[in-house]
Amino acid sequence: RMVMSCGVQPAAMLGHSLGEYVAACLSGVFTLPEALRLVAARGRAMQACEPGQMIAIRATSLETQKMLTGSLEIAATNSPDQTVVSGPQREIESLNECLKKEEIASQILATSHAFHSASMEPALREFERALREVDLKEPQLDLISNRTGTWLSVEQAMSVDYWLEHL
Repeated sequence: RMVMSCGVQPAAMLGHSLGEYVAACLSGVFTLPEALRLVAARGRAMQACEPGQMIAIRATSLETQKMLTGSLEIAATNSPDQTVVSGPQREIESLNECLKKEEIASQILATSHAFHSASMEPALREFERALREVDLKEPQLDLISNRTGTWLSVEQAMSVDYWLEHL
């Protein structure tokens, strides 16, 4: 907002994870008080889920997918050769050991949970209640979805389902 108050107006915005909430708020999808309530509700719901871990891997999502076992899953593709995996701590640690043996660069992330994964499903019902209390509005600026990497449609921006799938 400070940059915008200086006359710099974005043509479009994007943000990763909570950053997409910031972009959506700045675009008018929800007000700042609504965004703060949503972020707090999202955090509470996610923290109530089972603990887990995440690991960043220097590999394509296709290469990474071939390495996954058990309940590990791709949480994010940050670049063509940078993939993040989520899952239970012991499975992430086992994957990390395999990556070391194969000399594939990786870094276990400092997280408490396996975010952006199916392990967040228990949070959906509580978060849906919070979303239904918000009047989702049409964005006033174009947004790029961090879920798809493509333009966020008006319908998606105003959809409770979109924000649930985002979680």
